[in-house]
Amino acid sequence: MTQNQWIVKGIQPFIIIIFFVMSSPTIIQLTQSNFLTKLLIPILLLLIILLYILTTKAYFSVKGFVCLVLFLLLVGFSIASSPSSSVTSEIKSTLVRYLPFLFMFIVLWLRPITKHKTGDRHFLLVVYFGLIESVLGIFQFILKSPLLPTSINGQQIVSSIYYILGQGGTGDSSLLNANYLVRASGTMGSGLGLGILCLCCIAIVEMWPHTKWSNMIRGVFYLTSFLTLTSTIIVGLIFYIITKRMYKAKPLLYKWTYYSLWFVGLVSQWIIAKIPDSIFEKLPTLLSRFDGIKYYESVLSFGTKNIFIGQNFSNRWQSLANATMNTNGRYVVDNFFMYVFFDLGLLGLLIIFIAQRQVFMQSLRENQYILASLSLSILVIGFANNISYAMGIAGFITLCSLNKSPDAYENLEEKNNLL
Repeated sequence: MTQNQWIVKGIQPFIIIIFFVMSSPTIIQLTQSNFLTKLLIPILLLLIILLYILTTKAYFSVKGFVCLVLFLLLVGFSIASSPSSSVTSEIKSTLVRYLPFLFMFIVLWLRPITKHKTGDRHFLLVVYFGLIESVLGIFQFILKSPLLPTSINGQQIVSSIYYILGQGGTGDSSLLNANYLVRASGTMGSGLGLGILCLCCIAIVEMWPHTKWSNMIRGVFYLTSFLTLTSTIIVGLIFYIITKRMYKAKPLLYKWTYYSLWFVGLVSQWIIAKIPDSIFEKLPTLLSRFDGIKYYESVLSFGTKNIFIGQNFSNRWQSLANATMNTNGRYVVDNFFMYVFFDLGLLGLLIIFIAQRQVFMQSLRENQYILASLSLSILVIGFANNISYAMGIAGFITLCSLNKSPDAYENLEEKNNLL
């Protein structure tokens, strides 16, 4: 492998780690650093530019280019049609929110060719980062202490880090009684954030040869995932294990599951509207999720334009929530499909689906079933949480893990597209 190839493989894990750092409200708020708030994005852009400068060849994907351009245009149209303040600042904040997707689109458009051998460990830095976060999370659970500040200047910077037995999660320490636990969250700000990191690390480690060391590392990530006490993470992890073991070498099952999940996600709004609250009276966590979605449906408008290009929800939700509170705070939309639909409409969901489908199918063509299972499990988690950043990171990891030699492509026409 040439020196440039080693540098390219070294850049990729740094990009992934920065994505996770940017998704951590704890790190951002605790440091109050201009470096983290202003310089991380330029650093990311510099790294992605270096990725291509140092790559001798790249594979050009028309779909990747179209997805990138259409997504950028859609963000602009959506915000311009439903602005809440400065259009320029809102476009910037929205692009930052979807940054992992944008990087996934870029890599999908111009894919650097780097050959990967069995057991390639170029994501070792990501695993080390995940181990540090996991160890911190385990101590948080054992000591029943968040170990880090949970609020700054009266503003809460963690999400439901405390778990009250029989009642669920909360971020308010004043509500605690004798029967409470502390979720493993590391510096990710929530059990969900740390669980997503652990799930990605599990997939990375399971692509390595099985040794005592790799099995021990994997065990730490599995343990931490359960100690997050986050039901959606546990469901996603179980789904990952089942698909990885039962679907192996059965790409048709992967495809049907993938399309089925997306179909159910797209009709989520109709399904939720038909479910009576009485069904979930004994499941307050689910009820609060449905209440949040139903509330925003009642204050948003759904004309033809809004259905297709969205309503700039990511920048408007707090003003739409106003003073309306539920038992855990302001109403939120804990559903990836509904959040993107409110934000960027059906076109936003369609663009993401097309890009992710290409990544998913490429992982099946190259028999990377572990990565396909990772994509499915995160998609499942998306039914109960808005995790667009996690889907973008998983897509980026998948693209950077595939063998991008010409032999990996489907037909001669694709081979001729090598730049």
